[in-house]
Amino acid sequence: MPSAGPTNLEIAAFLIRLSELMQLNGDNAFRIRALTNGAEMIEESEIDAVEMSRRGTLTEIEGVGKGIAELVTEFVDTGTAPAYEDLKKAIPVGLLDLLRLPGLGHKKVMAIYQALDITSIEELEVACRSGQLDSLPGFGGKTTQRLLESIDRRR
Repeated sequence: MPSAGPTNLEIAAFLIRLSELMQLNGDNAFRIRALTNGAEMIEESEIDAVEMSRRGTLTEIEGVGKGIAELVTEFVDTGTAPAYEDLKKAIPVGLLDLLRLPGLGHKKVMAIYQALDITSIEELEVACRSGQLDSLPGFGGKTTQRLLESIDRRR
């Protein structure tokens, strides 16, 4: 019988959100990749990550090191982690929605945010339609059109 607490899928989703915030923050790429790999291993695993967390044996999962095990334990115990909360304060969470649009990676999302202070899909749509994006390096008419199409598909 599985123990009470988040599912492996919920734990993996938390780790992915943390890795995305770390990307937007410009954190170490190797650490981000390790976090993503650990999330995938937990998601695909047949084991009960909550129970392993409580026993202190998460590092037995391939791809889960001490740092990831500590993050998972914090999440299992509290529903969050200080590292995640700190990044949420530094990086507007709405940028994660922008990151999910095809054609926008973390560098382009941060360029849009830093230049135009855009933190939502709605603000991005307004900027696309008004031509504000055209003034940014790497954003031309085709990019703007593709973004508008992505926004429409998302609806």
